[in-house]
Amino acid sequence: MADITAPGPAETQGDDHNVYWSGVATPLGEWFLASTALGLGLLGTAGKEDFMARLAAKYPGHLLCCEPLANEDAGLMVVQYFAGARQDFGPHPPLLDLRGATDFDLLVWQETMQIPFGAVMGYGQVASRLGRGSARAVGNALGRNPVPLFIPCHRVITAAGTLGGYSGGAGVKLALLTREGFRVDSLGQVARR
Repeated sequence: MADITAPGPAETQGDDHNVYWSGVATPLGEWFLASTALGLGLLGTAGKEDFMARLAAKYPGHLLCCEPLANEDAGLMVVQYFAGARQDFGPHPPLLDLRGATDFDLLVWQETMQIPFGAVMGYGQVASRLGRGSARAVGNALGRNPVPLFIPCHRVITAAGTLGGYSGGAGVKLALLTREGFRVDSLGQVARR
């Protein structure tokens, strides 16, 4: 899996201040993708209104353009995931525009990308693997994940074995874990390992 980084000031110089967004049909409803010249920057799973609000907040001063072709590759990856033809997004994931991420966010997201399809890990377990932070800090970093599914934060659960938070809601998180073949009735057992 490739390392992920956030663009620095020099890298954002090439940003043309346009954000290209589009929708993609999934079994969980329409999801929305947005990209810049730097890469995919936002995936919305909670409806268009929520997506557009998050998009405007993340990219103030940018021109928001509905342009399906700009997100065609990432949209196809989402469709393939739901069709069962894709379990992850490596070795050639889409370029990601992770501007605004802290160094800790990037570490958490990179570690989360190592959790295999169909498996889960506790927030505290992620912190332990990183050797820093707490379960709460990991949860906060995952809450800032702009591209769920591509950075699979749905695979991280609480120490008590409950789902925990998810930007698209608990129902979407549960549906993704179920779609990956994870036996949801074993959540508590996994967290106690």
